[in-house]
Amino acid sequence: MKEAGVQNLDQHNIALTEPAKRSRRRRDGTTVFEPALSVCECEWTTNEGLQCTPNVTAHSDEIHKHKRPGAEMCKCAFDRESDDAWPCYPENRWIQERCSCDAHGLCQKQHKSAFNAKFDCACQTPETVTSAESRQFCVKTDLKLDVLKLWEYYGTILDEDPRMIEALGFQNMTDEVAIVTKAKENIIFAMSELNEKTRQTLSMQKHQLIHKCSFNGQSCDIDHDFKLVSDPTYGNCFIFNHERNFSRSSIRAGPSYGLRVLMFVNASDYLPTTEAVGIRMTIHDKDEFPFPDTFGYSAPTGYISSFGMKMQKMSRLPAPYGDCVPDGRTTNYIYTEHVYSTEGCYRTCFQEMVVRECGCGDPRFPVLGQAIHCQVFNPEQRRCLEARTRELGQVHSSFRCRCQQPCEQSVYTGWSQKLSDE
Repeated sequence: MKEAGVQNLDQHNIALTEPAKRSRRRRDGTTVFEPALSVCECEWTTNEGLQCTPNVTAHSDEIHKHKRPGAEMCKCAFDRESDDAWPCYPENRWIQERCSCDAHGLCQKQHKSAFNAKFDCACQTPETVTSAESRQFCVKTDLKLDVLKLWEYYGTILDEDPRMIEALGFQNMTDEVAIVTKAKENIIFAMSELNEKTRQTLSMQKHQLIHKCSFNGQSCDIDHDFKLVSDPTYGNCFIFNHERNFSRSSIRAGPSYGLRVLMFVNASDYLPTTEAVGIRMTIHDKDEFPFPDTFGYSAPTGYISSFGMKMQKMSRLPAPYGDCVPDGRTTNYIYTEHVYSTEGCYRTCFQEMVVRECGCGDPRFPVLGQAIHCQVFNPEQRRCLEARTRELGQVHSSFRCRCQQPCEQSVYTGWSQKLSDE
């Protein structure tokens, strides 16, 4: 989404609704035109021929779903630097040609066999050329790329649907902390409606975060040594020492021989809901899900942070001598690729109750089978989930889960040592 463009949309749309004939803005060294799709309204005039006015924030559903009168899909010549979308014509009023083009993406139609016909271009059809114009207007195209959709580029302006406002839950909120907390929750809900690959693409990538790494005094292979796992709160997380059939050992104690990483957090990409800049770290058994929102440690930027750790190996007696989960697995455990843990059991139990009573799952936890997550703009689902969540803190809550300890468990305790300036 282009925030700068959104800030100027009101002024931009007013200019585009004027019926008077427009002229191309003066080009500078940064101006580059490209084809772009936009919902528009067109009319024929005697003097100016076909004139189309784009509405750059209107979604394509205005044509196909809502069937707004007079709306049709147009292709425009668009400059990202100046937000200039003109001229625009219906998609069927453009034809693909071969052209000679300048550095600004503006082209002249050439015969396909001509020496200077080096570029693919889109040109207005001959019947749309007026007597005042000397030739067809053409713009350079790249057939390997999808055509830019202006409603996605600027971001669609959402209608103030009362159900949508109710679902987002900001009514009568004045406390800034509560507003930020609710906004974070809404983002998690919205992201859960995307597929996992899209969520991973939108989050920080491995080499963007991890710049340098060493373990036991030797360099790491960042591509191989770190495994990606998605977390609803923190996005892309990366697990070191993840191979279940191979264990890494340090020959000596101390930070010089443990895991050392240099990370770049790129705070300029943070959302306004992010309250702190830094790294979230969790120490866990490689077979367990890390749960960074519950068991994590935070490391700030601008410092060298050092963490020590201690591991305790727990062995508990199974039935009939004790009460523990013997094989590391339980039925319907929502973290399917990881072994059983008490925290995962409670989350599984809560998710089962929410799916059963609300018909959808909490987006903060995985769902099994054909179940879906509760939708961000569905007020009934949101109210049901909030009611189930409130029950957790009530003394006489109906929420009851029996989550035993695992029979075999590695418990890791971490502590932060003195921080020093970078």
